[in-house]
Amino acid sequence: MKKKVLSVILLLFMLLGLVSTFSIPVQAEGLFNIKNGVLVRYDGDFGSDFPENVVIPDGVTEIGDHAFFDHDKIKSVFIPDSVVKIDDNAFWGCSGLDSITIPGSVKVIGKDSLGWDRAGSFHTPHDGFIIYGTIGSAAEQYAANTTDADGNRFIKFVPIAAAATADPHPYSTALSEYFKGAAGYKAAYLVDINGDGTKEVIAHKDDLNGGGQSYRLFYFHNGKLCTYDKSYVQGSLFVSPNNYLIDYSHGLYTHYHILSISNGKVIELTHIIADYDDYGKDDENPTYSQDDKIISKSTYDGLITKYGVSDKNLFIPGSISKSNRPNQINEILAMTNTVKAMATVSKVKVNGVLRELESYNIDGNNYFKLRDLAQVVNKTAKNFEVEWDGAKNAIKLISNKVYTPIGGELAKGDGKSKSAQVTTSAIYKDGKEISLTAYNIGGSNFFKLRDIAKAFDIGVTWDGPTNTVGIDTGKRYLAE
Repeated sequence: MKKKVLSVILLLFMLLGLVSTFSIPVQAEGLFNIKNGVLVRYDGDFGSDFPENVVIPDGVTEIGDHAFFDHDKIKSVFIPDSVVKIDDNAFWGCSGLDSITIPGSVKVIGKDSLGWDRAGSFHTPHDGFIIYGTIGSAAEQYAANTTDADGNRFIKFVPIAAAATADPHPYSTALSEYFKGAAGYKAAYLVDINGDGTKEVIAHKDDLNGGGQSYRLFYFHNGKLCTYDKSYVQGSLFVSPNNYLIDYSHGLYTHYHILSISNGKVIELTHIIADYDDYGKDDENPTYSQDDKIISKSTYDGLITKYGVSDKNLFIPGSISKSNRPNQINEILAMTNTVKAMATVSKVKVNGVLRELESYNIDGNNYFKLRDLAQVVNKTAKNFEVEWDGAKNAIKLISNKVYTPIGGELAKGDGKSKSAQVTTSAIYKDGKEISLTAYNIGGSNFFKLRDIAKAFDIGVTWDGPTNTVGIDTGKRYLAE
């Protein structure tokens, strides 16, 4: 009974706006020490146990030496395109920062400014650190020139197509607008809810005025971008590990609205309730119902398993609780629609046999469909498997394993130019993440032939007079 009374009191306080269950410290303008356009120091809360998401004010032109030193709770940083210089050690010790997007306006990046954690007075590499930036930029140069004590590169550079050659994907534009002015916690991820091959976006931000959370689902219907919004004091809109869209709220009742998308509308498939407000009964034995009908606990448990939700381990995107979804804000903001991919007519000989492969030229480089390359070297000494890990948004390449076709390999292209977007998925070879540039064209991932050949030590030749590419699995890869 005491638990019941305490629950009611807590609920009343929350409704009065005096309690914010998920309050996360947010930055304020006073936290930035700015002098003559230089961000000299960020004075966030070193003692906070919560993640910080920093939006550097527009108008800052330089991020100073040690400006963010040792702020290990920072999870994301937005740098405006007014910034032209990042000084030495600017983000040294920001161990919670796994990636950052550097705008093309930045022309100078100082020594040890990005990708370094702190161990006492020493710099230690932040393994897996990712820099998103434009090709040929200071960001790309910094990633290429930064090495550990053994001379190994450890920062992954993911190119964002330059604005002159690429238009933002509608998701990128819409997400940027949704987060505009949001000073609190932010998260977003891509997920294919309906299993139709087209990914949707779930975005989440603090509702500072309401003391809760706001969520937005972005999805397409007949080529039009649609949205669905929900706000909660206690609850969330999320996608379960089974890829069901869940509208979840809790208090004295636990509600799971199981949702789907049909004909451009978000519809409810079923509604499950665990009622903890059944007075006269033990709180540990709630009443269960589905669509207003009483059900047994075993039936309830079966529904929880079927739809992939749990009372004890809620999969809230990007939150400080457990999550089965990565925070993909940077990847989504980097998505583009219209990098031009020119169809090419190069002939390809594989171990002396002429093969026809769909290929495109992007910025002077020829790109081939990854699964076509896996197919043409299949069952040779250099064969490799291609696997997709949806939960991690990752492409997995496995050496010395027979390739498993999925259909559509070696399909003839139509010879027309296409729109391509930078592939934002992580790429792993034999369990280790590698940095390769790839583009998604028509739902397939295209890679540079030489990148794949180098990764699997496959011999590659070029015969200019006959305009023929040679692939020889009996030879080793030689750099150009």
